[in-house]
Amino acid sequence: MENQDISRFRLAERLPKIRCAEKSVPLNISNLTFAEEGFELNDKDYRLGIICQYRNGHVPETFICKSLYGHPRDIDQFGFEKRSFPELTPGDIFVQDFNRRWDVDHDLEIQITNDSLKTERKILISLEREKIELERALERVENKPEDPMELDTAEEVFIEIEAEEEHDPMDIDQHRVADQDLSHEEQLEQINRCIQDSKKSLAEFEFDVERYRCKRENLPSPFDFFIQFTKTSMNGTVHIERFNYDKSLMEAWKYLICKILGNRKSVVRIESLGFWAQKRDGLVVCLPEDIKLDVKNFETSGNLSEVLKRVEPILEYPNRPFGRLTSDRLRLEDAHNSKVQNAEVLQLCDSYRDVDYVALCREVQNKKIVITNGPQMQREQYRVLVEDLIDTKGTLGTYYEITQSCERLTKNAMRFIAERYSNAVVCERLVIIPLPHQLQLNVSCDPYVMNPRHHLWTMKIEVVQNREN
Repeated sequence: MENQDISRFRLAERLPKIRCAEKSVPLNISNLTFAEEGFELNDKDYRLGIICQYRNGHVPETFICKSLYGHPRDIDQFGFEKRSFPELTPGDIFVQDFNRRWDVDHDLEIQITNDSLKTERKILISLEREKIELERALERVENKPEDPMELDTAEEVFIEIEAEEEHDPMDIDQHRVADQDLSHEEQLEQINRCIQDSKKSLAEFEFDVERYRCKRENLPSPFDFFIQFTKTSMNGTVHIERFNYDKSLMEAWKYLICKILGNRKSVVRIESLGFWAQKRDGLVVCLPEDIKLDVKNFETSGNLSEVLKRVEPILEYPNRPFGRLTSDRLRLEDAHNSKVQNAEVLQLCDSYRDVDYVALCREVQNKKIVITNGPQMQREQYRVLVEDLIDTKGTLGTYYEITQSCERLTKNAMRFIAERYSNAVVCERLVIIPLPHQLQLNVSCDPYVMNPRHHLWTMKIEVVQNREN
């Protein structure tokens, strides 16, 4: 059963007699990553979302499908999302709150939606007129007489009048959609596509106006809501269930996670545990009360020091350093946290806040620091990193890896570093600087192998044993 890994949960669910046995067998998880929309456990993706059905007709596609999995946040009876959390329960870990700058001003939204509705109606009228003109033009071409002198006089007058009309840049009818270089048939196809798109947009605006009206006048909800559970396996197999929306999503998450991780007779071992949230979104991880986890690597969003403090009670070995600690919000003051300083590898990813990486590398004692997609570093900063390593902490095994977007800047930094040291050995993508105690500092750059399509480059600065010895 231990080797069957996560598939054993479904087996235990179907065979009640083995549930106790399943709970007693040690659970080893290679990857458990939580995000707002769900969590990934080894090779399976678990999602919960709110699905809406409109009682009085069709709901616009964009409203039903914020994603195929439903809306990842709780919503009110009129379909407006709630950017807040219910009260936390024992075992819940608060990672970060919603960014209030992204909260919706409903009065402003109502005004914008009404204005958009009026504009879209005018656009649709204009498109319908253009379509009629194209159809008439196509009909005239098809019925064109062989003798050009037989052209209908009324058509000549119509064309002359159109040519004399003044062009009003503010008149929406003047904004033609059809490409005049296309044939009449192709122009007609183009117009029909634009009309369909406009009708979809119009339906969305009308739908939103109706929702705002119901909310403002405190009318009964026009919706039926469901919680959709979606489980996707690596091989593409999808399992979907729907339930009445009579609990919050946090309550639903708590129930699901407790079914998997709760009531274990032994500590759950996890190779990599992650809590990830978008910068403007909030995240609470709902874990069973009194759970203990043996975690090797940890990665998180949010205020790093605060999250580490909240995670500590669930760790079976709270004083054991993480093999890798990853953050997208690390600040200079976090460098003084013991868990940050003691991590074998400290990784900063997608950290676009104003972080002074040179100051950070001076503060932390970690031998290995990996930086991916942060603020662009200049060649002077790279050289200071090298100087600091040589002057202060260039011990064997010290390793900095910095991945950024500019190949030219990375190679210029390599040359700039080489010029600083007369004893440096310079190769195409490698600079070797001799160090005392039979050590050397290797500075190299290569394309980022994890995602070559993005044209990122990685600079590696590493203290290694002198090859001659």
